[in-house]
Amino acid sequence: MLIPKNKPMRNKDHLAFIRTLPCIVSGRTQCIEAAHIRDGYFAMGSKPSDARTVPLHFMEHKKQHQIGEKSYWGKKRLDAAKWLARCLYNNTGNYEECCRLIAEFRNAFPNCE
Repeated sequence: MLIPKNKPMRNKDHLAFIRTLPCIVSGRTQCIEAAHIRDGYFAMGSKPSDARTVPLHFMEHKKQHQIGEKSYWGKKRLDAAKWLARCLYNNTGNYEECCRLIAEFRNAFPNCE
């Protein structure tokens, strides 16, 4: 018996909103990309749900892919980034609240650049 494959949730409006937020690492506000957080196995070329995205400056996003998720985030920061992604998704469209959440993340990880 074949088990149906779960398709990750896609939400282009949420991704567009993520791109309006400051980078969670550098605080920059220009050239922001919606970076998917991968934790565990994903098939080659697949992405997790759009609910697992955070705003990263394009250079940080590039670095995330170059050195790999585990090396880029580290265990403690990865867990916090996953928490932040869920909070950002739950607050899509609320720019002030999302900026507050990002500031909270950046204060907890001040040396993550």
